Amino acid sequence: MSHYPLITLTTDFGLTDEYVASMKGVIYTILPEARIVDICHSIPPQDVASASFIFGRAYSYFPHGTVHIIVVDPGVGSARSILAIEAGGQFFIAPDNGTLSAVLERHKNVKLYTISNTKLYRENTTSTFHGRDIMAPVAARVAGGLSLSETGKRIQPEDCVKLDDYTPHVQSDSIHGKVIHIDNFGNICTNITSSLIKNLGSNQTILIKIGDVHIHGLASSYAVAEPNQPLALYDSHNHLEIAINCGSAAENLHIARGDTVSVHITQ
Repeated sequence: MSHYPLITLTTDFGLTDEYVASMKGVIYTILPEARIVDICHSIPPQDVASASFIFGRAYSYFPHGTVHIIVVDPGVGSARSILAIEAGGQFFIAPDNGTLSAVLERHKNVKLYTISNTKLYRENTTSTFHGRDIMAPVAARVAGGLSLSETGKRIQPEDCVKLDDYTPHVQSDSIHGKVIHIDNFGNICTNITSSLIKNLGSNQTILIKIGDVHIHGLASSYAVAEPNQPLALYDSHNHLEIAINCGSAAENLHIARGDTVSVHITQ
């Protein structure tokens, strides 16, 4: 572990209440030398799929030894488990509700435990705030060098809850996918990758259909389109994105997560 252990937080808590600060206070009490990075606290409430998507895009940029806490937990207080995972040299602590689907899909060699060692919990653990009472103290101790084997019982990845990964349906002349996220700018993020599109043909022969809108070809940047003009391009993660220059594509095109999007060869 680093001399200055790194812990990240991803939650649906927002920033108007004391929840995030309470978790940080627990971590610093146990591990004063910790460094804490906020990945996102604006996950829509109880939206496990959004948490998995946003966190899945962020965590790989952190160094080995980072401990990640993800608290989007509509089942808090129920019989659902809390997981501790080591994968790719990093550590992950989250409810077993699909939040860690992206991690489990990306890494094959993982060590995975259910957190059941109550000696690691805060005293007077509540049934409504496991992020503060269980996940934060366990994360602080793991960042301080605690072995995951001391957190509880080892299980296998197939024992965990996994979300639908929205795998696109690929045909010889088309790809049919879905909108998997709307970002803060209103950009429409899809599950169709650049590699899938490149296998279909050149940009000039491609037609993207979403809602009632047809977009011919791919843009190189937002700025090549006129203001309020829809365009399609590859985002920073090489996925197909639908955007409107200087506007919200989702709002203007009346698109929501889960809607269909397709790419076709026009010749």
